[in-house]
Amino acid sequence: MLENQYQPGRPSVVESMLIDKTLRLHYLKTYSIEFTAEITGRHRRTVKKRFDNWDIKSMRKLNDEFDKGDSAHKEEYVRLNQSLIDKALFRLDQLAIDIDNARKSGSESYSNLIVIENQIMRTLEVLGEKRCAVKISPGAERVVGKVIEDRVEKYAKSG
Repeated sequence: MLENQYQPGRPSVVESMLIDKTLRLHYLKTYSIEFTAEITGRHRRTVKKRFDNWDIKSMRKLNDEFDKGDSAHKEEYVRLNQSLIDKALFRLDQLAIDIDNARKSGSESYSNLIVIENQIMRTLEVLGEKRCAVKISPGAERVVGKVIEDRVEKYAKSG
């Protein structure tokens, strides 16, 4: 392993930017902390500190992107769900008229129409529950992202 060829202490702003530029290239190539420290001659703690900082920033950015995508998908699902609910309610209204006519005329289709009405009612229940669940719950990506972010922060603090 190469000896640390740089002076101890805090670097100047310009030096810090040069360090970031050099280390960032290795970070983006997904080199390990140890390997990067070895080939750049920087102290392992310096490399680790910069890599951990970039990991946390990357996770936050990824979570923000997931949140934006998740919100768009939720809105699209809610619109589709509302459309299905509207169509089911319209059919239920039409069915109520058909049921009333079948009952008045003593038609044999009366019992079948009642069964269809019950199916539409169950469908509306399910659609309503799904709509509420989507509007209330956070997306899976957000939950997973939060767990990963917590682990990264825990790892960053322990190292």
